[in-house]
Order: sequence, then structure tokens, then C-alpha cells
Amino acid sequence: MDLHWYLSTLRRRWLVIAATFVVAIIAAQFTTQTLAPLGESNVPPTYTASTLLASDGQSIGDLPGTTRALATYTTIAQVAQRAADELGYKGDPLQLAKEITAVPDTETPFLTITSSAPQPKKAERT
Repeated sequence: MDLHWYLSTLRRRWLVIAATFVVAIIAAQFTTQTLAPLGESNVPPTYTASTLLASDGQSIGDLPGTTRALATYTTIAQVAQRAADELGYKGDPLQLAKEITAVPDTETPFLTITSSAPQPKKAERT
């Protein structure tokens, strides 16, 4: 079986090969139009952005454990208002605070702050 044999087979069977190709294209088109993509839902995507903060290990005020205190402070109204002012956020600052989660690491002086938003740039900016 050499190249000449393959070419002669293609020449003799070109009609079958072309018909098979056309049927495959039509079947693929029909399948992609009638079936919903896997994982598709009516829920819009949510993007997240995270940052890791390190504390100096000292307590803040009367709250022991700096990272726990910082995590608590991220949800109070004054901090939310200052963050909204800094970002130029026009809505309710407490709504902005709801988009943020702060998780302290009890073993280390690190605090992970994560922001969620429907657009990637907004999640990053928040």
C-alpha cells in the first residue's frame, strides 16, 4: 500500500467521502443548535478577587488577635463608608460591604479579603 493506492482509492470513493463529510457537518450543526451547553444556567457569572493582608501581630483596641479584629472591622459602617468614598461607589456602602468577605487565619497573622461582583473589573476594584 503506497501513496498511489491511497490516491486511487480517494479518486474512486470521493462521492462517498464528500457525502459523509456533508452529513457530519449537518449533524454537528443540528446538535449544537438543539442542545444547551453543559453547565449553562440562568445564573449570571460571579467573579472574585482576593488579597492577602499581613498584620504586625499586635492587638487592635480591646479586641485580641489582630486578624480577627481586622476581619470584624471590614463589616462596620464607617469602614464601608470610607471604602465607598475611596472607590467612588455611588450606592449604599453597606451593600458594598456585603460583597466583601474577610477570613482571618488563626495560625498566622494573615487576613484574606475576597470581593465578589458580576464583572471582573468591579470585583478587582472593590
